[in-house]
Amino acid sequence: MMIDGVTEHGVEGRLAPSAPVPANEPVPEMAAPLFDPADVADERNRQLAERAVREGQDRFRLAVLAAYGQVCAITGSDAVTGLEAAHITPFKGPATNVIVNGICLRADIHRLWDGGQIAIDERTQTVVMGSALRNSTYGDLDGQRAKLPRAVNERPSTQALRAHREWCGL
Repeated sequence: MMIDGVTEHGVEGRLAPSAPVPANEPVPEMAAPLFDPADVADERNRQLAERAVREGQDRFRLAVLAAYGQVCAITGSDAVTGLEAAHITPFKGPATNVIVNGICLRADIHRLWDGGQIAIDERTQTVVMGSALRNSTYGDLDGQRAKLPRAVNERPSTQALRAHREWCGL
């Protein structure tokens, strides 16, 4: 659970680490022999939740994707339906919905960004990541030059990139 951007283990914006899933080992309760979706009742628990309204998010997304030429800054992916406008400094209202606080990221990279696993070095404009990610299928991205907007006034804030990288511990 996250309240005002702070997770239950107290680190702003980071998710608690999850246990590794052993490869090729079925989870016993998931290995049912038959499954018919018609036989499934909705047994989910429900709870009322409050969330911050993200005013201007649609305009922010359009502006950031346009600035980046509809290309992920880290992977170069141009599959627009999989691209998102990430905030470098987390959304805290309209003042954070500015192009220089935005970066165009593929959805999976956005999750890694928000989880503090990947950043862009503000000095070299290259991708940096922790060793766990470096030893994964994402490892080839480490050290790659970020694909930033051509227009200088649309490039990410150096201060925001530095703060994000430091928050990640990279």
